[in-house]
Amino acid sequence: TGCGKTCLLQTLIGNGKKESGEILLDSHPIEKIKQTSIRRAVSYGFSDPVLFTSSVYENLAMYGVEEDNMDIALKMACIDFIDDVNSDLENAGGRLSGGQRARIALAGVLGKDAEIYIIDDCLRSLDKKTEETAINNLRVLAKKATVILVSQRIKTLMLADKTIVIDEDGVVSQGNHEELMKCSEFYRELATLQKGEVSEDE
Repeated sequence: TGCGKTCLLQTLIGNGKKESGEILLDSHPIEKIKQTSIRRAVSYGFSDPVLFTSSVYENLAMYGVEEDNMDIALKMACIDFIDDVNSDLENAGGRLSGGQRARIALAGVLGKDAEIYIIDDCLRSLDKKTEETAINNLRVLAKKATVILVSQRIKTLMLADKTIVIDEDGVVSQGNHEELMKCSEFYRELATLQKGEVSEDE
């Protein structure tokens, strides 16, 4: 917490200033790519979702979801608590719970056709069932696109091809689940704390 995860993700899409190194998108330096092209290629889910006082469909459209994908997006994020998706959200969704707001925002992220999906810890407010559904949908998307996911849940991280563990000093360790269980004391401690959520056969 507070080690710069969101700043790092913002830098990856050209919204932050990096101090060193380079960021390449399809082998091209990100500084030389138009922001409009980056926005088309990337679907970004914020840790604190932003909604507008408009209909659910209009909110999804603002995330970049095409009209033909609206209903699919709602199913992908388990949106079953809104009676009329064409009516405006009161007070920009202010009367919804944190989990409900997160699900609408997640529908906007998952419903967009993108080359890169960036999920900035926005699964944390979801109930267990919805989170599992979202993760399964991300696994499907990962077969055709790049998925960058911030999470502190080992069960989620176990699905990743590579996990990068960071703190305020930078990268601590990186690798897949098995490798990190061997080389990262912090990762092992986190796995131990969450042991009840991760079954032995996983």
